[in-house]
Amino acid sequence: MDGNNMEILEALQMFHKLNFSVLFQDMSKGEFITLKAIKGCSARCGTNENESRTDDEGARAKVSDVVKHLDVMPSAVSRTLKTLEEKKWIIRTVNSRDRRNMQVELTEAGNKELDNVGRKMSEVTARILQKMDQKELEKMIQILHQLYEISKRELELYKEELGRKDV
Repeated sequence: MDGNNMEILEALQMFHKLNFSVLFQDMSKGEFITLKAIKGCSARCGTNENESRTDDEGARAKVSDVVKHLDVMPSAVSRTLKTLEEKKWIIRTVNSRDRRNMQVELTEAGNKELDNVGRKMSEVTARILQKMDQKELEKMIQILHQLYEISKRELELYKEELGRKDV
């Protein structure tokens, strides 16, 4: 079984090594992921029963929600937001109801860049996946989702076990 363990890790690592940056000509992968998170968080804005968006607020996301969604350090998100703001792809504003909270929204240029990269990614992905058998592809997707969920649970358990050990 040890051979299988290493083979699956090596196979997953191979995908990490693929250079998809050719799709992100004017932005980094991190900037793309952050723009996607802003767009997603903005779409969900106002769905929380404790917060309702007023019409004058537009589609804005709280920076704290973007940080939670990305599950990275706030300082990393802050650096990326600064770069995105310099590129004029986002606008940061202070929340009018709670001045402690910063909000962020995509500009028209930001939306355009995000759409362009998304379109390129869809085209390349379609070209790649057309070369695979549909039934095998569906099974692979199912297995990858299953592997992810099991891995997530096991890593959480392992983390708990480490926390219980006397160091």
